[in-house]
Amino acid sequence: MTATATVQMGSATENTTSTAERDFIKIAAGSTGLGLGIMLASLAALDRDKSGYSFHLLSPWVAAAFAVGAALGYFYWILLGRSETLRNGPRLLRGASAFLLIVGFGGFLYPLRFVPREKLPEILEGLAGAVFVLSLLGFMIWRIARFLERDAERGNK
Repeated sequence: MTATATVQMGSATENTTSTAERDFIKIAAGSTGLGLGIMLASLAALDRDKSGYSFHLLSPWVAAAFAVGAALGYFYWILLGRSETLRNGPRLLRGASAFLLIVGFGGFLYPLRFVPREKLPEILEGLAGAVFVLSLLGFMIWRIARFLERDAERGNK
């Protein structure tokens, strides 16, 4: 993923990561860290109540969950930026990506424990429909991207 540009300074040649890529990784690391931190903090703020659940935002667990989520999201992108220079980079990156995916799905499914049992089948039916539609859209985007890449390769020949 890392694109390198060769910069000539006098007689010395130096490999540097492009400025655009460094800026992208900084933005992606910050936004992923913020999003994952907010997600884990909101899950830590959930508490069982008479009506089902409530939020208790003022808690040391909420602050700790935010810090852990922000750090995980930030360091994931730092790892992504450095994965080519690490000895076990690709394997480590696959493991980190799988872990991030599991945390994302877990954060999505965790609030289901507050749903009353009689409403659970309806919610699971809706979730299955959403997974189907999103999978279909993802497949269509993937196919369109492959078509455009092949078309661009044919145009370059």
